[in-house]
Amino acid sequence: MSLIFWEILPENEKNPLASLIIDYGGVETLVYSKTVGTFIACLAMIRLVYTKYRLAIVPIFLFQLCLFYYISFYTVAGFDRPEDFFHTIKLFFEFYQGKHLP
Repeated sequence: MSLIFWEILPENEKNPLASLIIDYGGVETLVYSKTVGTFIACLAMIRLVYTKYRLAIVPIFLFQLCLFYYISFYTVAGFDRPEDFFHTIKLFFEFYQGKHLP
C-alpha cells in the first residue's frame, strides 16, 4: 500500500517512526525498511517454530491480522461504510495490474 500511496504518504503517515524514516530518507527508505523488517520477523517466526516458545506465534499472528485489518480497512468514518470496505483491496489489485505505478 505504501507503493500505491507513494505521493501522498509523506503528508498522511500517522506512524511517528515511519514519518521519521520518510523525513530522513524518503518513501523509498520506508519501503526498504518495511521489507527488511518483514523479512527479519519472518525469520524470527520460523526460528520460533523449533523452540518451546512456538505457541507465541498464535497471538503474534492474531495481532498482525488485526493490525492488517485496521490498516487496510479503517476510514475516517470508521469501519461501518460498506462501500469503502473493499476499496483498499481493489487498489491493491489495480496496482499489480499496472494502474497505480509510482
